[in-house]
Amino acid sequence: MLEFLVAATLSVMPAPECPVKLESSRAGGGAWTYRARPTCPIGFDTTREAMRQLLGHAARESSVQLHLGRIVDYPWLSALLEKHGGRTDNLAVARSLKAMPELGHLFPGWEVRSVSVEKVLVRNGRPYDAIMWVTLARLPT
Repeated sequence: MLEFLVAATLSVMPAPECPVKLESSRAGGGAWTYRARPTCPIGFDTTREAMRQLLGHAARESSVQLHLGRIVDYPWLSALLEKHGGRTDNLAVARSLKAMPELGHLFPGWEVRSVSVEKVLVRNGRPYDAIMWVTLARLPT
């Protein structure tokens, strides 16, 4: 069976650090995935604003998947992950990220249902980078 990918640039968000491209994609008619693509490392406030704008495009959806890309593009998150330390396998890193309250603060009105990562990078025995996805569920109003 042939699967196709529908992708679109939603907008380019100007930010103090650099522009952040906001995208959506859908493989084979499945659920939409939203992605922020910063052109440089961005801070917490810029990340939160990018997530707010992305989730604004998910107005009718009860759950969404966000692809954040590489954690090092979010130095504040990379620093938290490295500080937390712990095991360096994908599952352990995903659990560490999900447990961070700062992650939940990025998505007001949404609950972090799951976090998944791949390709964890380690420095001095501590994880600091990975490719990251977050699945969110809309909170009842």
